[in-house]
Amino acid sequence: MKWVDIILPYRFWIKRKHADSIAKIEKDFLPKSYDASLVLPEYRKKIKQLNDQADNSSDDSKKINDLKESLESVNKSFLEHKGPYIAAAEASIFLGYDAYSAYQSVDEYVYEGMSRLSGENLDNLADLSTKVQSYDHDFWGGLSDAGLSKVGGHIGEVYAADSLQSKGFDVQWAQDSNQAGWDLLVNGHEMNVKIVADANSLSQHFNEYPDIPVIIPGDAANIPEGAINIGSEAGLEQLNQALSDGTENIIAVDPNLSGEVIMSHTEQATDFASGAVDSFIPFITAGMSGGREFKLLREGHTTVLDSAKNFGLDIAGTAVGSTIGAKAGAAIGTLIFPGVGTVVGGAIGGVAGAMIGRSKSDEIKKQAFTEAFQNYTNQKNKFEREKRAILTNTNTSINKLKHDLTKDITSEKERLKRELNMIFIKIKSFRKELYTLKPHQIESFKQSSLTDIQGLLDVIQSTKSKTKKWKAIFLPTADDFAMDNIIESLEKMKIKISSIDCYSINHREFLQIIGELGFQQSSVLHLMVENEIGRYKKEKEYQNKIDSLNSYIVKKRHQAISRISKFISQETNKAQNSIKEKVKLVLKKIELVNIEKRKLGI
Repeated sequence: MKWVDIILPYRFWIKRKHADSIAKIEKDFLPKSYDASLVLPEYRKKIKQLNDQADNSSDDSKKINDLKESLESVNKSFLEHKGPYIAAAEASIFLGYDAYSAYQSVDEYVYEGMSRLSGENLDNLADLSTKVQSYDHDFWGGLSDAGLSKVGGHIGEVYAADSLQSKGFDVQWAQDSNQAGWDLLVNGHEMNVKIVADANSLSQHFNEYPDIPVIIPGDAANIPEGAINIGSEAGLEQLNQALSDGTENIIAVDPNLSGEVIMSHTEQATDFASGAVDSFIPFITAGMSGGREFKLLREGHTTVLDSAKNFGLDIAGTAVGSTIGAKAGAAIGTLIFPGVGTVVGGAIGGVAGAMIGRSKSDEIKKQAFTEAFQNYTNQKNKFEREKRAILTNTNTSINKLKHDLTKDITSEKERLKRELNMIFIKIKSFRKELYTLKPHQIESFKQSSLTDIQGLLDVIQSTKSKTKKWKAIFLPTADDFAMDNIIESLEKMKIKISSIDCYSINHREFLQIIGELGFQQSSVLHLMVENEIGRYKKEKEYQNKIDSLNSYIVKKRHQAISRISKFISQETNKAQNSIKEKVKLVLKKIELVNIEKRKLGI
């Protein structure tokens, strides 16, 4: 209260009478508050549109220029208050939106949520993947519904804490992830985060903890009329008042949270983590191929030969491969020289019949026949030994090559895993630092804001100087009151900004302050465009690296498959030719038996 108002109390009546006009003049003159983060969903949509375009041109500079123009058009629309930026549910897309591919879903929200759930400091993909895989899951379905809900709830808590902090609340975490009743201390008050699809499910919580408020996402169904929407200043004040009054059964609805987005984000991230890098690089297919062929073979839907042929064109695990290879070894003989067994077996049958049907006379002729038959039997047994040796060697050579190539690719796979993990670490670090401001940047914004404030003060002081001082005191108008209020507001802003320590203030807090005061809007938006373009370039670089690694391993795998296929053909032909020559020796012995048989008149 000013001294002049005490001396001249009728000024209160004049001020009350023109209150609306005074407020309008102040509103029109002072900078408008803004929240620059509301443009981020639109930025990401523009980036997505650029990525979705079927444009194979290599002119990256043109794409960057097009993207910059597109983002600047978003800024222009924002500055003119024409863009759809207040759709809070849409704003949450920024938090979970996957800009390129599944790997990006594993972000700081996932690391933070999983760390708090597990009670461990998870700061790399390997540890995260190990932890996710410790929960009930399967390769094709990912986490069970219960597991997904549990993990999603903790990731949702990170979303909620981030959103509350951006609204100016002091947020502290419960020491234990399974703290009964509450998850966060918000301005010193216990609150529970529930990422529910239906607000009716909150009854169980309030039956046990009626004094602990609940924060739910804005897209939950059946939100009661009495719920507090904290998407506005009025809602934030209402929540603060309710917390201070100790009101029971408080439901705070945060429109910046989307249960659907959070759970989708959780599912995508945990699916990726539970499959690790294997789900990205095609090794699972190789492993499944051997199992599939083995199952078909066991159920009688394929032959050992077909199974070996099919599996020979893949690079499966050595355990399944050796099993199939061992069974294939026996069948390769039929593949190489079909009918050998029939020929030899028929000869034996004919000879045996002859021996039984012939009398014991003609001992001399019979002796020659017996000798011929013995020679045949020796040659046949030798053939069987040599055939087994050839097939065993062939099979061993094929399996050795498969084993060596599998070992080589497995080694490459592990190396690529390490490279990819380093990329993920860089992405995580890069994202965390994306909107971090250096002290000199904060100082620049600070000084520019103070310059703007001084400029406004100069304008209002100049206008005020044109009004007669006595008249402004004794016969004040709405303009006089408004100018006094504006000067007072600007001076307070000046003090607040001047007191900022550029080295200790958090960048988020700083941007929130100047956003609330309405300064440096264009500069902040320009900075955000530059950051988003930098993000696009960096993540494009990472994506190209991942694509390159993927192409490399696919090419190496293809080369291995081709090499195995060619080697199998070569070894098969070599074995076939070798066995053919040895079969000829057996057939010669059979012919000698037949000659002696005819001499005996059989």
